[in-house]
Amino acid sequence: MKIFLISNMFPSDKDPSFGVFVRNFKIGLESCDIKFHATSVIKGKSSNIYLKIKKYIIYIISIFRNYFKNEFDLIYIHYLSINSLIIWPLLLLGIKKPIIVNVHGSDVIKEGSIMRFFNKILLLRSNLIVVPSEYFKSVMLERYKFLNKCDIFVSPSGGVNSLMFYAKGLRESLNGIITLGFISRIDEGKGWRLFLELISSLNTKGYLINGIIIGDGLQKEKMLNDIRQLNISNCIDYRGLVAQKNLINSFNEFDLFIFPTLLNESLGLVGLESMSCGVPVVASNIGGPSGYINDKHNGILFETGNITELIKSVVLYFNLSKSDKEKIRNNAINTSKEYQHQEVIKNLNQKIIEICLEK
Repeated sequence: MKIFLISNMFPSDKDPSFGVFVRNFKIGLESCDIKFHATSVIKGKSSNIYLKIKKYIIYIISIFRNYFKNEFDLIYIHYLSINSLIIWPLLLLGIKKPIIVNVHGSDVIKEGSIMRFFNKILLLRSNLIVVPSEYFKSVMLERYKFLNKCDIFVSPSGGVNSLMFYAKGLRESLNGIITLGFISRIDEGKGWRLFLELISSLNTKGYLINGIIIGDGLQKEKMLNDIRQLNISNCIDYRGLVAQKNLINSFNEFDLFIFPTLLNESLGLVGLESMSCGVPVVASNIGGPSGYINDKHNGILFETGNITELIKSVVLYFNLSKSDKEKIRNNAINTSKEYQHQEVIKNLNQKIIEICLEK
């Protein structure tokens, strides 16, 4: 089986978290003896518009060159959006090979009217649409009425690598200090401001709090300024970007992982990675996380955007007995096992083979 992979998101040495799920997907399928005979990807984010344009020109040339070499059995497209526009001329030529489109979330949620038009064309031509969760499958069916349930296959973003994310031992707070973690892009809607308000409030109430923030984004400087204005610099450890392979060390420092997103996340894989490390998640009751977090069983859900409810949820966990906390930790680990990388890749591999055989 030879696949032509197309993705405008792929990690680079300077930006190891950009599209890391695509790299994990590729590595996973290669372990199933699938060959990526042609690959057209954009590695890392661009620091300026000119570099971004240059990358996209090279990307488009690579796509057309690889297509006309015709050395593949199937085209697998990660991320809809701009790729539907780029692929459109090839669709007009009449692509004979099967096409699988892996939708991630923002490529659909943020589509404008023009991109929606091209997205529809590519989805209509696709032999299979892969989505990261049952929640987002329902979003796709609602958004594109022409799709049927059988057109969509749920595969949770490469799953959780249990060899990379695991509990190193029972977490014990040091000197009574409670460590709360936040891992995300520092962008609009990701809830970083709620996290800062949570730390500030708990600090004011007399709790010994350490907040660890990992990530980067367009609002990084605003976040750093807000940290200073809230006077919580002494209890915030901002670490910037951390390679995925090194996140296990941070997860194992957390007492709780805070996932205060304001967005309809298509899955929220980082929450499952936290749970795999035995760290319960306190998450907004919205989108993907609401599908795998069972309130007060393997984590805690709170009303989206409600800082008062977020604070109550964290304090509620603090006040649980040691045995009740351990139950939630164990339940979190057990839930993450349902999303294990090996099983996710195995199921996706079988589905890809089915699509090729049908063709």
